[in-house]
Amino acid sequence: MVPGLPELLARWWGWNESDRSRIGGVAGGEGAPTDDVLRDRFFEANPGHAYGQGDWKKYENGLWLPEPEFSIKRRIVAALEAAKPEGVRPTSGKLSSVHELARVDAAVEDELWDSDPDILVCRNGALHIPTRKLLPHSPDHYATGAVPYDYDPDAEAPTWMRVLGEVLGEDLAAFFQEFAGYAATPDTRLETALWLCGQPGGGRSTLLSGLGAMLGPRVGVLGLGEIERNRFALSQLPGKFLLTATEQPGGYMRASHVLNTLISGEPLQVERKFRDPFTLVPRCKICWAMNEIPRLKSASDGLFRRVKVIQLDPIPESERDPEIKKKVEEEGSGILNWSLDGLERLRERGRFEIPKAVREATEGFRLTNDVPKMFVKEVCITDEADACKMQAQELYKAYRGWCRDNGHQPKSATAMATEWVRLLRELEPEPDSEVVGKETHVKLRLVAAPRIVDVPVLAIRGELVSPERQTNLATRPPTAAEPLDVAKARTSVEEGTQLTNVGTCPLLYLLLSGFLQVPKPELGDRRG
Repeated sequence: MVPGLPELLARWWGWNESDRSRIGGVAGGEGAPTDDVLRDRFFEANPGHAYGQGDWKKYENGLWLPEPEFSIKRRIVAALEAAKPEGVRPTSGKLSSVHELARVDAAVEDELWDSDPDILVCRNGALHIPTRKLLPHSPDHYATGAVPYDYDPDAEAPTWMRVLGEVLGEDLAAFFQEFAGYAATPDTRLETALWLCGQPGGGRSTLLSGLGAMLGPRVGVLGLGEIERNRFALSQLPGKFLLTATEQPGGYMRASHVLNTLISGEPLQVERKFRDPFTLVPRCKICWAMNEIPRLKSASDGLFRRVKVIQLDPIPESERDPEIKKKVEEEGSGILNWSLDGLERLRERGRFEIPKAVREATEGFRLTNDVPKMFVKEVCITDEADACKMQAQELYKAYRGWCRDNGHQPKSATAMATEWVRLLRELEPEPDSEVVGKETHVKLRLVAAPRIVDVPVLAIRGELVSPERQTNLATRPPTAAEPLDVAKARTSVEEGTQLTNVGTCPLLYLLLSGFLQVPKPELGDRRG
């Protein structure tokens, strides 16, 4: 210690002799309480605090509610001030040290919050779902949210039941009932989300209002558009059992990986504005309404397995009740009882029983997004014979042109090499070759184009047909087609000769300009 420093500090701060004797010890002096002792004093004066999911929380009436960090630090400062007579000097460093010790000591693992699938906190107690008995509120439930009403086992929901009959029908209503019960728990093991699709006036928003009335603050309003454009959107997920939204953007989805993580309940990193990120175990299910189903770039995306589509038809305007949502929102307790009946069935079965209408709508969603398969079904033929082959490079050119004409985003040639293998495996369980690179031959071949637009050359019945004749030819009824030799067709067109032995179908044609990159013939040429 610098000679004379204690006397200098004594004159400066007015310390007495006993104060000077403490200089040199931890926390202001050898007799002053250490930081861990100050931490314990803070908890003694402020019981019922915990730290988790990136926030301080305080337990009140069955719930762990967020506590602002500045409020915690203010109380720690009060503890430091109270210890000044013992030689503690309140400083920012001391505050940070005690706060960090308190935060670590009060930390609760993220996976414990809202993790009990058998507990639903209500205003009058914690509902034990398997027995439907009320238990006393307890901090050990680690619940961060509750439904906004008392649990009433006798509550009913007559308006809600009428809505289900009008909008869904019996089979769909039973499936929706099981999903509603699933959404009332933090369980995500079934990895299922619902998309309610159809034109406005089909009752989609009324169904979402019913789920909102049942779960109250446990529901978060968060849609696909917000997830895609706002990297802080997921910060509102803690405490939510269900995410709803009434409109979703069309076009290709950019956040399918986020949705897959949410639906499956896998831990994810949540970013917060001006704050440190934290790891969250999502407990939320997804039930979104939309006019148009979003597009996916990959036919192997996990959403095809996890998302179930319910297609809703519009309700006639004369049958709509403008007050229906308000009535439904008053039946939250009754809707809960209805959903618990569905949850009981679901748990006994161990899986969802998907109605035929949902299976068909979901399969349509998958097929619509399997662009390579659509291309093969519309434009290609397959056959066991070796003649039914063409180079992958030529096939990719055709695929790219078809995507351009039909509003799809084509994949790269490398990515499509994998897709050809997948499609061949679907057609043949054990293909004898794989597609590796541009020069490999694929057991697929172009046979027809889906429409006649800007076609300079058609190959029909062994002759070249001018565009002027296309309209008349297009009206003829089709017959079965024989395989078309694409290489021979291209050579014949380039040399200006007739095509022969290309089949017997009067409507068998090939978009030579778009798929095979053949120059457009001059007017008056034999090829035109």
